[in-house]
Amino acid sequence: MSIKQFQAGKEVQRYQYCSFEPNYIEKTWHLDSDAVTLALSKADRQLGELNAYSQLIPDVDFFIRMHITKEGTNSSRIEGTQTNIDDALQKSDNIEPEKKMIGMRYKTI
Repeated sequence: MSIKQFQAGKEVQRYQYCSFEPNYIEKTWHLDSDAVTLALSKADRQLGELNAYSQLIPDVDFFIRMHITKEGTNSSRIEGTQTNIDDALQKSDNIEPEKKMIGMRYKTI
């Protein structure tokens, strides 16, 4: 199938709402666009680089947890909560009572 002819899906009227129903993509694709081929090639190369970097990190799960914790403390500022990374990484017993729920929230992520 040519990628130009592909329709991602259709809008379907349900009882009182509309929903998007995607089409299956398990097809043999014929890429007739150099731009799409180039974009896929770049994406493939970047995925390979990401995989190579992940091999340099001794514990990927720990790295991901730390990144999620950092993102959580940054987004807490948007909510008006002043949580820092130190509070998020503390054991529950060491957190001040007024900050305990915030620390627990990010500790469990």
